[in-house]
Amino acid sequence: MTRNQPDRQDGDRRLLAELGAAFARAEQPPTHVVIAAKAAFSMRALDAELAILSWDSEIDTAPAAVRGPVASSEYRSLAFDLVGSDAGSPDAALSIEVEVGPAALGRPLAGQLVPPQVADVLVVPEGGAPIRMPADQVGRFGADALPAGLFRLRVERPGRPPVVTSWVRLD
Repeated sequence: MTRNQPDRQDGDRRLLAELGAAFARAEQPPTHVVIAAKAAFSMRALDAELAILSWDSEIDTAPAAVRGPVASSEYRSLAFDLVGSDAGSPDAALSIEVEVGPAALGRPLAGQLVPPQVADVLVVPEGGAPIRMPADQVGRFGADALPAGLFRLRVERPGRPPVVTSWVRLD
């Protein structure tokens, strides 16, 4: 053994001890940072086209509503429209319209693809297992219950790239 080997090993041990102490002191990232990172990671499917939220009954309500704000027990309507280079062509156009029921009923979901088409529609909850719903010839699909929290839809059509929606939060 040369004279420098013990010194290098001691230096490596000190460095590892300092790194271990630094990791022990490190704080956990804020929850909103973790959620944003997971959402960004989920966008890694570059083969999918994006459908953005174009209507949300919680946000896009009529300003002159006589009855006041929408009660939390009512149904929530959402619409997503396909964006992208070929979204304007008639054979590529797609809107996804959904209605989510109140939490008291288990948040049932009823939806339709416009124009009507057969597809598999998946509800993808954040951190949960996807719920697969077949869309029939009229484009209708549904699920009995959705969990609270963030979710997105994924539409898989024969012979077309998949379409994913932007994330939406259900309370």
